[in-house]
Amino acid sequence: MGAAHEGGVEALERWIAPDLRVVIEDRFWAPIERLTGLEAMIGDPSFVDDPGAHLALYADHGPNHARDVAARAATIAGWAFGALVPERSPERAELVSGVAVLMALVHDVGMCTDPPVGRRLHAQYAAQLVHAPEFAGVMDELLRADAGRLRTSIERAGLGRDVAVVAREVLACAVAHSKSTVPVAQLDDRGRFRTTLQYVCHTALADQLGADVGEIDDDGSFAWLVSDEHAELADDVIDAIRLVRAADALRQRGTTLRTSAGFEVVVDARTGGAATVVRSASRRSSYLLEVDTPIVVGEANIRGASLGPASLRFEFHRGALATDAAAGRVADAVAHVIDDIQRDILPSFPTVAFAIDLVQPADDPAFAARVRDAFVAHCPSLAAQTAVVPGPRYASVPPRFDWRGRGRPLLDARRALVLDRMEEHGTNVAATADAMFADALVVTVATGETLMEPGEDASFVVVPFEPGLVVTPLGGYRPAAVEPWIPVGTIGVLRGHDRNSAVLATRPMEVMVIPDDAFLAHWAAPFDARGLVERVRQRPPR
Repeated sequence: MGAAHEGGVEALERWIAPDLRVVIEDRFWAPIERLTGLEAMIGDPSFVDDPGAHLALYADHGPNHARDVAARAATIAGWAFGALVPERSPERAELVSGVAVLMALVHDVGMCTDPPVGRRLHAQYAAQLVHAPEFAGVMDELLRADAGRLRTSIERAGLGRDVAVVAREVLACAVAHSKSTVPVAQLDDRGRFRTTLQYVCHTALADQLGADVGEIDDDGSFAWLVSDEHAELADDVIDAIRLVRAADALRQRGTTLRTSAGFEVVVDARTGGAATVVRSASRRSSYLLEVDTPIVVGEANIRGASLGPASLRFEFHRGALATDAAAGRVADAVAHVIDDIQRDILPSFPTVAFAIDLVQPADDPAFAARVRDAFVAHCPSLAAQTAVVPGPRYASVPPRFDWRGRGRPLLDARRALVLDRMEEHGTNVAATADAMFADALVVTVATGETLMEPGEDASFVVVPFEPGLVVTPLGGYRPAAVEPWIPVGTIGVLRGHDRNSAVLATRPMEVMVIPDDAFLAHWAAPFDARGLVERVRQRPPR
């Protein structure tokens, strides 16, 4: 499984061997998958009250997120010296880049604990983990392989302390990826940062919740942070933190956005809310769920956020929504996310005068101006450097799958069975059978036939009547078999934009194809959180 970011895992192999990276992912990140599925949501009483705040619906904080952020940190480091951070020798630049990658691979592990530590303490958990016995074997391997050039850099610094002890302290600085835990001012106030690190690493997590950082006895830890003799090492680690903060803020969103449970998220153009496809652990049941939390809506509509030497650029999936109210709602949500991103990046590189560029979406260029108005209302001090800029005209790519020319109407005698099977597997039936099937066609596909490709116009939804379809998503996620009776391609149709996955038939089989307009009119009826809980309790997932 590769990272979604350009360069993917290949960008990481210079800094850490693939087998050691996989050990970190499997041991410390993979547990999130069993903590965030449909069954975990339904069993959590807080889900109904605030579904967008449930860990399962957070933006991805699993293994793919770790890889994505690490790859972005490595790529930013490829051009950052002399632009975002000061120039330094090749040896020191390697330490900055390598440490940024290693920090990224542990920064959010607290989100993956059982029970989850949660957002408020997840950064502190990472700092404690690297000192814990369960990380000792991994640390031994990191140092043996000189991953991230960590061992040679510490040895070259000549601290006169055990290399493994200092290495743990360096990786514990990953706590500073969280701006709420380590305000950016501490990156320039090394004494205060050292105090924070000592407190975070030596105070029980339960005692840190809701408490201010307190003074503790100085045990000599993290002394290199405030030592004039070792100022270069401190500078290099601090600049690595800056790169991780930027890479984490720029994590994949939009087309490739998934939640921590692996659910796809999209802005529903009809309402301006968000919708996500929620699957059971067996993947045999799938439900469309509405989520109206602003941050979820905003992240789903950001096609991409990219950083340049003097610019922070945002592109949007769509600006044209069904109503003016929906467009305003989405613009406000997007502005909220842009504010969150810039608060990670701009203060981290205070010597750079960044332009914030908001790219006009092709379907409604005026949407970018609407976002700017909402953003500037939040951040009036950034008005002069925030501009609307022309955007690329993404070419329309018609689907190659000729379903209309080959399709045949679904026989009336089969409609009740098909509808019953689809409802049994999670479809929310909210229309009459005659309306739902009026424009649907049945197609027999061949082994190896491609039904959808990334980048194609999303103009239909496919429902397999039997096993045999495989979906390969963008974003570095694993290919997955599609269970019968579960609609495929709903995210692209709801977004009204291009595909984010390839869909391939592995055997001859029958599928039903529903045109986009018919699907939106008669099939796309999402559950709200309470309705989903009631539905699952009445008819448990397959």
